[in-house]
Amino acid sequence: MRRLFSFKTLILVLLAAGIGAMVALIVNQKQKFAGMSEEEIRAYLDQKLSGKMSEEQVGQIQDAVVSAVKGVSQAADKAEEAVLDAADAVAEAKEEAAEAVEEAMEEVAEVADEVAEEAADEE
Repeated sequence: MRRLFSFKTLILVLLAAGIGAMVALIVNQKQKFAGMSEEEIRAYLDQKLSGKMSEEQVGQIQDAVVSAVKGVSQAADKAEEAVLDAADAVAEAKEEAAEAVEEAMEEVAEVADEVAEEAADEE
């Protein structure tokens, strides 16, 4: 009788599930910290870690988390600014294109009038 899964496959599946759960937890924590102020982050980490680590270690972790959250926030601000700049550039290009179309339509109308006048003169 053949086994459906080998022991190695089972271990790999469990390991992959564990890594996936850790990644999901980290992403969830990042989102949680993104909505907090620096003081709130420090208070939350102090509450969670103060009995388990020295104050120096807690301070180092607090500094690392705050700088990471600020880095993400700054990157988001830069991305928002770039999107707004791009939207302004698109609006400006749209206006220029509309002006070019209007000018082209006027030139076409002038040429059409000239052709119509020439045709009327030939009759």
